[in-house]
Amino acid sequence: MLAFFRRLLGNGVLGSRPRRMRVCETLSLGEKRYLAIVQIDEQQLLIGSGGISVLLLGTRPAAVAAKGPRPFVVQSTAEEASHAS
Repeated sequence: MLAFFRRLLGNGVLGSRPRRMRVCETLSLGEKRYLAIVQIDEQQLLIGSGGISVLLLGTRPAAVAAKGPRPFVVQSTAEEASHAS
């Protein structure tokens, strides 16, 4: 799946418009699992994928990331929110 997005963004399929999205970094976690940092405009997303599922794990402003390693704001799931109440 990640390879598809890289090909889509890399060969100009999206036209001559300025690119708003780019893959900043990826990390393989083993068989069909990876983490990726994707930047869209001024926001960075930490995305995890395992087989057929893709999850948004966290976000942070791109300006914060430019200052050096900074943590992502972790996204809570609906299940975690129901346990907290």
